[in-house]
This record gives sequence, C-alpha cells and structure tokens, in this order.
Amino acid sequence: MYKRKLKALDYYQHENFTLNDDLQFRNLLVWLENKKIRHYKIEDRTKFNDVTSSEWPETLTKYLKDLGCHVTNSDTPTILDWLLGLAVRLDYEDNADAYKDLTSENLAALKIDKPKIKSDNPLDNLDFEHPDFKAGIASLAQLLQIPRHSDHLITLQAVSKLVKARLSAESLKSSGSSVSTQDVSNTILAGIK
Repeated sequence: MYKRKLKALDYYQHENFTLNDDLQFRNLLVWLENKKIRHYKIEDRTKFNDVTSSEWPETLTKYLKDLGCHVTNSDTPTILDWLLGLAVRLDYEDNADAYKDLTSENLAALKIDKPKIKSDNPLDNLDFEHPDFKAGIASLAQLLQIPRHSDHLITLQAVSKLVKARLSAESLKSSGSSVSTQDVSNTILAGIK
C-alpha cells in the first residue's frame, strides 16, 4: 500500500516494509523525521529516536501534534499515510528545481527500452489502428447488420458480443440450428473478402 511512496522517498527497505511490525513502523517514522521531514532540530530528536522506549507512544503523540496532524496514535495506517504524504511534499519542495523540467515527453525519453517478448499468437501483432483493420471491422458489422459506431473498437466489441451470443452452445441448442462454428466463420470470412 505504501511501497510507491516509500520508493519515491528512497527508503532503504521499501520492498520489505510491513505495517504489522511495530518496530519497523517506529524505525520508519524515525527515518522520515531524520531524513525527510526534519521538523525537530537534531538535538531535540533523541527521545523520538529511541524507538524501544516505553515512552515512545507519548513522544509520537507530541510529535504528531507538533506537526499539526490530528490523527490518533491508534490509527497507524492513517498516521503513516499522512506522514508519507508530508514527506513526499517536503521532498518535492526541497528538489523542485530537479522536478520542474520533467514532462511526460521527457520521462518517455528517459524510459529504458523493455525487452520485447516474441509471441506466436498472430493476434498479439495486430495494429488496431491500421486502416485495413478498421475496414475489416466495418465489413463485419455490415455483414452482421450491426450499426457502426464512430469508434471502431466499440463496433468490434458489439461484433464480439453478437458472435458469442449467437454461437454459444446454449444458443445453438435452443434454436435447434445445426449451424457449426466453421460455417459461420466461413460466411464471415467470405463477407470480408
């Protein structure tokens, strides 16, 4: 639940963090204060840094009050979410110049090329925006007497629903038809050509 924020903050255990472990929770809050939030002066953090102290819950209550957080100590998920949100905001403010030039175009250029997976399935290689594909959907819709939609993919969904409904085992039994799937496929293919 918190992994993206923890990763964005470069938390060293973002992969292994669990909210159920009280010591991990306390250590994370100490890390957030020491590295990202920095609300207290370094010398004022000693009580907060002592996560094994029996007084730590009271120290946390005071810390949250000092930050202006109105969440109760018993609601650890909400406390963590609030503190992570604050830390992300403060981290952004600290590094605003580094983030100001990041646009979707710049990020796309920075992305590492992912390895391409080769598939034997010819449907994986279809270009759904190619004019021939759009023309094929239009001819299927005309053949099946389905009204065309301005978005060819919605028309394709309608074709798919109709074919599934008419060629289901129940539909063929109830109609008493002896039409095979191969016959319908051949008819559709003949209409496309």
